Amino acid sequence: MTRRQAVGWLVVVCLVWGVSFTVVKAALDSVSPLVLLGIRLSIAASLVAMSLRGSRREDLAGGLLLGLLFGGGFAFQTIGLRFTTPSRSAFITILSTPLVPVVQYLVHRTLPRAPTLAAVGLALAGTYLLTSPGGGLGLNRGDLLTLGCAVLFAGQIVAAGYYVTRMPISRLLALQLGVGALLASFAAPVLEAPRIAPGGPLIAMLLFLALSGLWSFHMQLRAQQILSPTHTALVFTLEPVFAALTSFLVLGERLGLAQLAGAALILVAVAAPALERPSPRPAPTLSG
Repeated sequence: MTRRQAVGWLVVVCLVWGVSFTVVKAALDSVSPLVLLGIRLSIAASLVAMSLRGSRREDLAGGLLLGLLFGGGFAFQTIGLRFTTPSRSAFITILSTPLVPVVQYLVHRTLPRAPTLAAVGLALAGTYLLTSPGGGLGLNRGDLLTLGCAVLFAGQIVAAGYYVTRMPISRLLALQLGVGALLASFAAPVLEAPRIAPGGPLIAMLLFLALSGLWSFHMQLRAQQILSPTHTALVFTLEPVFAALTSFLVLGERLGLAQLAGAALILVAVAAPALERPSPRPAPTLSG
């Protein structure tokens, strides 16, 4: 896969993920968040479970880390969608982009440059406008949960950039999905009142989320064999655009002027790291 192909496939991944926000929002009418996440990830994990053969201790450690970050992020996001809209969720989730260089600093001790620091400031301002009382619903429980999702996803992107060069992608994917599925399944009876109302529409949505998720997570890991974590996160800025468009077409969701201004600031913020001059990539390490 070339760099251009990697970027192209990530754009398609963003389209799939953007549509998924609205699908998850609709599915939550029939199933509780963690039950939905557990079923979604379990179906996907079962399709690549054979890749776990021959796993080494190092593979299990990497899969456990990515699974916890990945599963935790999706748990926050899925629960958050009960209390916020698909567009807001998507724009807050993409705050993971300016957070990626911050996480890289914590891991590699590489001080973020001026564009990154400016991006964090713009992102905070954009989040305020997107979630402020004057912009619509105010900062609600769903928005706060989604902020936690953004932090965990930033960590997942950085960790994936490390492990994709050290173990087979299929094995890494299976471990990530499997750990995420177990996390959601064990947490469901503790953190929520599990419920599910089976029916044709719900089954169709679960299959779409599982199969599209399996493909898109695989493509993300493949692309990260070529692209840096920051470059990967920058491409993900298209995700909330697709999410907002889908939510408008399907649910009729509209953003107010202040919310649109906040969304625009967030998009500018996530693009700001692109202004940095490339620097030599530090030797990969997940230790301080």
